[in-house]
Amino acid sequence: MQHTYEQTGNYPITLYVMNDYGCSDTAYSEVIIEGASTVYIPNAFTPNGDGKNDTFSVYGIGLNDADLVIFNRWGNAVFRTSNLNEAWDGKDHFSGGDCPVDVYIYNVKVKNFNGETQEFTGRVTLLN
Repeated sequence: MQHTYEQTGNYPITLYVMNDYGCSDTAYSEVIIEGASTVYIPNAFTPNGDGKNDTFSVYGIGLNDADLVIFNRWGNAVFRTSNLNEAWDGKDHFSGGDCPVDVYIYNVKVKNFNGETQEFTGRVTLLN
C-alpha cells in the first residue's frame, strides 16, 4: 500500500498488522514531507516570433521569487526583472532596441519556498 502526500508537513501515521493466527499489533510514527525546489535555466533562445523559444526566463519548482539581470559583452545591463513570470524577449529594455545575436551573461538570485536564496551566473545565447 502507498500514499501520496499533496502538501509538505508532518503527518501522523499508524500501522495495524494482523497475522494468520489473529495476533495483531499497532505501530505509531510520524512522516515528515519536505518540499523540493528545482531551478531550470536554458542556455539559448530564439526571439524570432515563431512561437518556439521566443523568450528567456528562469523557471522551476518550488520557487517564490527571483531577481534576474542580463548583461551584454560590455557589462551593460540589457534586462532586469524581479518578477518570476517576466521573460526576456531579446530587446534591450533600457535603450529599446533589439539585441544582436551574441552570448549574454545572466545573474539570477532565486528564493525557494523555504526562504533559502540561491544565486546562479551563466551564459545564454541569443540566436535568430
